[in-house]
Order: sequence, then C-alpha cells, then structure tokens
Amino acid sequence: MNHRHLPGLAAFLLVGLLQWTGTALATETVVASVGSIPVTQFELDQKSQQLLLLKGGFPAHVRTERLEAVRTERLEAVRAEALQVLIERAYLVAHGFHEKVAIDNASIETEMDKIRKRFKNDKELQDALRGVPLASLRAAVYRQLMATKVEQLFLNEPSRVSDQEISQFYKENHGRYLRPKSFRANTIYLKVDPTLTVEEQEAKRQLAEELVATARAGGNFYNLAYYHSDHNTRYVGGDTGYFHQGQMKDKELEKALLSLQPGEITGPIRNVSGYHILKLTEVKEESQITLAEVKLKIAAELQIKKRADLQRKLMEELKARYPVSMAGEKSARPH
Repeated sequence: MNHRHLPGLAAFLLVGLLQWTGTALATETVVASVGSIPVTQFELDQKSQQLLLLKGGFPAHVRTERLEAVRTERLEAVRAEALQVLIERAYLVAHGFHEKVAIDNASIETEMDKIRKRFKNDKELQDALRGVPLASLRAAVYRQLMATKVEQLFLNEPSRVSDQEISQFYKENHGRYLRPKSFRANTIYLKVDPTLTVEEQEAKRQLAEELVATARAGGNFYNLAYYHSDHNTRYVGGDTGYFHQGQMKDKELEKALLSLQPGEITGPIRNVSGYHILKLTEVKEESQITLAEVKLKIAAELQIKKRADLQRKLMEELKARYPVSMAGEKSARPH
C-alpha cells in the first residue's frame, strides 16, 4: 500500500468533514477489524470521499433517469475500494504494535491542530464530526500516523539503494543505456495540391529542380528553405533537429537521407504531398550513456522494485498473522 500520492493526513481527514455529501451521519461503528485494529465508519466515510474526489467525483452527462443509479453504483465501488485500503492500512498499524513502534503525542497534536485551524471553534468542529467523539478523530489520526511510520520504517527505508547497487546494475545492463545513432538535416518542402492544374504542378517541379541546383552550387540552404518551403520548419531554415533512424514517417525520405554524407543534398523527391529536398548536416554515432547521466533513473527503478517486493512479502506475512473480520461476520484470514 502506498499513500504517498494522496493528500496529507490532516487534509485526508478534513475532506469528509468539510465536503461529505452522504445523508447518513458518521458514527463510531466498526465496519471491519484486522486483529485488534478497528476500521471505523468514520474512517470509511473520509477515505471514500477522498477517493471520490481523486477520481473526479460522479460522472457527468448521465441521463436523468440513470443519474441516481449511476451515483449509487459509483459510490458503492468507491466505498469498496476505500474499505480495502483501510484494511491494508490496519495491517500496517497491527504490525506497528507488534514491533513496538511509537507515535508521540506531539505528532498527534500537530495533526489535530491542523484540523482545528480549519474551524472557528471546537463546537464548529464537533458539528462537522456529526456525533463522532473528538477522541475518535484523535484515534483515527493516531492510526494513520502509525501506518505512515510503519511504511517509512519497514518499506521506504529498507528499499533505499546504495551506490554500489546502482553501479552493479549499470554494469550488468550497460546495453540498455546506449544513445542511438542520430542525424540532423535541413529540408525544403514544396506542397503540391492535387487540385492544381498540370501546368501548375509542372511549375512546382521546375522550382524544386532549380532549388536543388542552387543548393548544390553553394546557395544558402537556410535562405532557400526560409523563402520557398511550405513547412513550418522554414522559420529555422528547414532544420529538423536531431532524430533517430526509424523516426521519420516517410520511410523513402528517410532512406534517401540516410544514404547521404554530411553536407550532401538529395532531391527533389516526390511523394503524395509534394516535393522534398534534403540536406544531411550532422551525424552523431551511437554512444554509451554514462552512469552519471542515468544514476537517478536507475536508483528510482531499483527502489520501486525493491519496495514492491518488500511490500508484497510483508503483506503476505501480515495477512497470515492477523485475522480480518467484517461487521456481522466471523473473523477469517484472507486466502
């Protein structure tokens, strides 16, 4: 379980307090338990609203007669997802108790103060809680802090990778870090509209031939492209920038271009859209990307994998250790 993409703790709890649109009042009802760790109706309401907002709320443009049914279906799906998230969080809280992880009162009060500051006074906060005792809010804050700290201690910190691991991965996978051979060119494109008359099309062909002759005779290709090309690269003298083999859409044009040596010109080449004049200006050979260039990328890749492996193993252990019971059901260990 990874909550790093979600809003902060105080924001998580405030979402439901300030924006919950359900009609039922939040209560201290326990909807599920993982071992001795409860998941309360209050927490389920908050997490459901949070996920609903992250998913963009209820779908728009639904026929009026279907609106209520769609809202109900969406809310049920979101609440099922929220419950699963909270159950997984409860596993982490149970693990924190088992490992004697401590959450100091100062941390709890810091989060409680963030919540209180959003209300004029305690009475307004109590009204927003809709009957849920302030102690229950504090307990919810405590459980979220515990889960976050357990994630930090048992998943985030152990998943950090060393420079040696990064270097070893780079050596074993150096073939992945090659900068492919790249090319740079200037082009002139003369558009030939299919509605042109035969004479007009012939005039385009003659202009293309003249431009090739002028360019090969030493004419300034930049200026030729600027004044004659029908492509928006005309404003940079027809410069394509760097590209790799296989990136050009027209493979015949690419084949013609890659047959050139730097400085050589080919064309005019006719395709369905018009005439093309190409000048190869630069070739960069394939090169090795250095470790320094990809170190951060490798570190992130290794850390994500290591964390996922740790999380999977930890959750397997916790699910085997702690029974889950839903409201009105007997406790059971997940299969």
